[in-house]
Amino acid sequence: MIIRYPCPVEQEILRSTNAIWNDLRLNQPWSVGRVSGLIKSQNFNTYQDWSSAYFQSGAERQAQLSSLSKATIMQLNDPTLTYGHQEDLGEYSHLQFDFGRTPFELVQRAYILRQAVTQKSKELSLDQCYQIVKYRVLGETWNGIYLREHHVCEQIRMRYMKVEIVRSTSEEDYRYAIDAILRQDGQDQVALQIKPLSYRGNAPYLAKAKKANTKKQAAYTERYDVPVITIHADEDGASDDYQILSDYL
Repeated sequence: MIIRYPCPVEQEILRSTNAIWNDLRLNQPWSVGRVSGLIKSQNFNTYQDWSSAYFQSGAERQAQLSSLSKATIMQLNDPTLTYGHQEDLGEYSHLQFDFGRTPFELVQRAYILRQAVTQKSKELSLDQCYQIVKYRVLGETWNGIYLREHHVCEQIRMRYMKVEIVRSTSEEDYRYAIDAILRQDGQDQVALQIKPLSYRGNAPYLAKAKKANTKKQAAYTERYDVPVITIHADEDGASDDYQILSDYL
C-alpha cells in the first residue's frame, strides 16, 4: 500500500506561505527539476525511496556540473531565475530540468523563502522553511502526483475491468500533459490528465497552466487521434468525473 506523506508543519503555517511560494517561483523546473517526470522515471514503493532517488539525482547533477566553467555553474545553480531562460542553456538544459537537487540546494531555497516571509512580517525559523520547501518539492509531488494517480488508476480498474491502463512516460507527460492512456481491445481510447480538485479553480496561475496544458493536449489529439480528458480527484482517488469515461469506453 502506498502511504501519504504527512506535512511536517502545521497546515496554517503551510497555507501562510502559499502566495509567497508562488510569487518566488522556487518550485519551477528551473529551480527543482521536472519533478513530475522524475517521480515517474521509476516505480517507488515509499516516499523515502522517492526522496532518496531525488537527492541522489541532485548529487549526480552536481558531479556533472563540476566540470563546467564557474560562470555556467553559477547560472545553473541560481534558483531565482525563471523557466523562460531555458533557451539560454543550450547543451546544458538537461542538467537544469532532468535532475533533482541536493539537500543543500533545498536549504538555499529555504533561505530565500525565509527572507521573503520576514519581509511580510511573519516569523518562521530556517528549519520550518526548509521543511516547507522539502514538502512542496517532494511531499506534494508524492501525494499529489504519485499517490493521486495511483488511486485514480485503481478506481478506473474497478469500474472498467477490461480496460488496460498505460501510465504515460515522463516525456509524454512533459510534451502532452497526459498522465495515463486507457486502451481497449488493443486500441487507445482516451488519454487522461489527472489533477487535484483545486484545479477546477479560476486563479490566474491556474488559468495560465490550463491554457498551456490545453495546447499540449490538442497536439496529442492531432497526432494520435485520441481525445484527452481531465479527471479531478483527491489524493484517495475520489472523483465525480469517472462517469465521463463511459463516453469513450
